[in-house]
Amino acid sequence: LADVHLRLKAFITRESVLLAAFVVMAGACWAFIGLQEEVFEGETRKVDEQVLLFFREAGHPATLRGPAWTANAARDVTALGGVTVLSLLTLGLAGFFVLRRQWGALALMLITVIGGVFIVDGLKTAYGRERPTVIDHLVEETSYSFPSGHSTMATVVYLTLAVMLAEFQEKRSLRVYILGYAVLLAGLIGVSRVVLGVHYPSDVAAGWTLGLLWATCTWVVARVLKRRAPRLDEDATAR
Repeated sequence: LADVHLRLKAFITRESVLLAAFVVMAGACWAFIGLQEEVFEGETRKVDEQVLLFFREAGHPATLRGPAWTANAARDVTALGGVTVLSLLTLGLAGFFVLRRQWGALALMLITVIGGVFIVDGLKTAYGRERPTVIDHLVEETSYSFPSGHSTMATVVYLTLAVMLAEFQEKRSLRVYILGYAVLLAGLIGVSRVVLGVHYPSDVAAGWTLGLLWATCTWVVARVLKRRAPRLDEDATAR
């Protein structure tokens, strides 16, 4: 009877986690669709521009508020969501999976990251929103603005990395810390894009929701595959 109770509890926990993931995916999808409609109906324009101007000195659209080092700090943070850093992190994680002979996890991660890049590029081209013009850009950007590629891919890569690391932690507090720090990084990277003047806040919000949707979808797939082949991780570790 005790064994049945434990199995039932484990089943309910697993299904509850998956249900929560589907709720997150549905919420992120709804938020992205609603946001893009408001953006292209012009509903967010006033707020977008007010937020951009808030970070600049009044009458000086090229000057950030705050200490002189603010601009360099924003550039450093935004680099964490750039192609170079995210590529290095992806390669590092790929090497980890290769050493553990976790080929399924490796393939899924590469599909997630590469797929995310194509999705962002496709949406940027489809929407064709120009970069902000009410303030000066403090870094050079040439692509379209919506959604923010830095925000999207930072959310995807850092959340994927965090989930992988959290899998090896027994303490719940450590898992929460790792996931929370990943969310913080993605958040700061998105804010840095607004501070630097290369994205509207709505671009960044769309990137966060899109990245969350894509990363959660990948996590669900990984969890389902792991359930169908529960011995794969054990075999990989044994080798």
